[in-house]
Amino acid sequence: MNFLKNLFARKKEKSEKKKTLTLSMPLFKGKQAYSLEQVVQELKSHWALEISEVSGDDSSATFVIDGALVALALMDLPIPSQEFEKLYAYSYLWQDVEKDTQEHTQHAIVSVLSDNLSPVETYSLLTKVNSSILKTSQSAIGIYQGSTTLLLPKDGRPFERRNASASTLDLYGNYQPGR
Repeated sequence: MNFLKNLFARKKEKSEKKKTLTLSMPLFKGKQAYSLEQVVQELKSHWALEISEVSGDDSSATFVIDGALVALALMDLPIPSQEFEKLYAYSYLWQDVEKDTQEHTQHAIVSVLSDNLSPVETYSLLTKVNSSILKTSQSAIGIYQGSTTLLLPKDGRPFERRNASASTLDLYGNYQPGR
């Protein structure tokens, strides 16, 4: 019996927390995209988040929020329109989704890497970063989340509640009043 206890105890010691990577892609129209300084300031002022280890510039950057590594990378080319074709029918929140996405000229990749946040907390953080990019960038037109087959327009920001907690957000970070 001690043999089994020791065997299972060793497996627990060896197992490490699994890191999860969550991605989204803000879309931009024109030559301007986001400003790292403005995004970080918005995360601090609007969402009251503590941000540390900021490194990089407007083309690529990393920073840490609540132990999660957040990375931004600007891609100076559009996402191929074929990527969106199957999503148009489901993008009921975005009236001119096909026209608008075909006109975007560049995109960014936003990623959150964490081993200490729950899925709801991770998507909440991703949504706060996306919301901050949309709010501070005049050229942002929306967000593409390929893993969840979402295309969200800029004017339909998922939520704007400063004090929204993980318990008031759905899986995709959308504010759910009364929860």
